Amino acid sequence: MVAAKLRTFLCTPNKTLLALPPVAGTLTRGLTHFVRILAHVLAPQSLALYADGICIVSFNKDLKSKPKKNRFFPLRFGDAVRAVKDLNLKQYDDSRLAVRMENIEGEFKNGFPLFDLVPEEELAIFSLSENLSTKPIHKAIMLALSKASKLKVKPKDHIHNSYFSAYFNSDNQVVIVRVDRTCKLKRYRADDKLKNARYVGSSCKEVVLESFCV
Repeated sequence: MVAAKLRTFLCTPNKTLLALPPVAGTLTRGLTHFVRILAHVLAPQSLALYADGICIVSFNKDLKSKPKKNRFFPLRFGDAVRAVKDLNLKQYDDSRLAVRMENIEGEFKNGFPLFDLVPEEELAIFSLSENLSTKPIHKAIMLALSKASKLKVKPKDHIHNSYFSAYFNSDNQVVIVRVDRTCKLKRYRADDKLKNARYVGSSCKEVVLESFCV
């Protein structure tokens, strides 16, 4: 079971933080992206400035999951935590990056997903089919994580955000991409400010940054 806890920051100072209830269920890749977008829209990172009485509270938490039947995780939870510490990957509040083990299925354009690395937020490790267990997966994910940790994303706001994904294909090739997402917002009235607009969808663009064989 996958649970994603989201927190939303109120925009006025000295107010209480409100926590949304967990979203339970096995995530598809699209739903994983949607939850990540929703968290981004509800908790704009522009508020994480410790200004005017607003304090930084991390809403990204670790998730330890067991692989589904006939699947395995390419990296153990403890090894993933150790890698995050060794690579000095931290959240906005200077704590280590959250590590999430997530069961998703399917092959995509660039191959089977290994992980999503959201800078200053989380590292999501995805389960793979046991048919890939004889492949050099551990080497592939460690090399990809090392390379992705050195990359920089575009500046983000409450509409735009980016993160990195790594894939492994049938040719023993690792593909690292940057995922650029744009949230589509709609004002309730024409004279409403954009910050009061509601979320109505998103668009996504994957940019291949690097590929290498293992």
